[in-house]
Amino acid sequence: MKHAVAFACVQREILRLFPENVSIEPRYSGDARSGGPVLTNQWTGSKKPDIVLHATGQPHQIQCIFDFKFPCTRSSKSDPLASSETQKQMTSYKELGGNCRPAIVTPKQGVVR
Repeated sequence: MKHAVAFACVQREILRLFPENVSIEPRYSGDARSGGPVLTNQWTGSKKPDIVLHATGQPHQIQCIFDFKFPCTRSSKSDPLASSETQKQMTSYKELGGNCRPAIVTPKQGVVR
C-alpha cells in the first residue's frame, strides 16, 4: 500500500508538470543491437525501477532512476543501502545507464545514493 500512495503522489505532483519525462514502473531489457535499454513486456531478465526520469517522450533515454524503499527494521531505516539485495538492485539499474547514479527514496532519509 505504501508504494501505491507514493506512486499516486508522483502522478499528482510530478507527472502533472512533466508528463513526457517520467515513467512509473517501466520494464527494461538490454538491446543487443544498440547496447542500450529498451522497454519490454517480458518479466524474465528484465528490470523494473519504480520511477525513471528520461528525455522528453523517450523512456529509453534514461536520465535518473529512483526506487522506493520502506524499511521496517531499525538497522535498515538507518542505512537502507546496507542490504545486499538493495545493492544488487542498484547495480542492476546502473547498467541501464543514465546521467546520475540510481537512488532509493525512503520516508526517513529521502533520496539516498
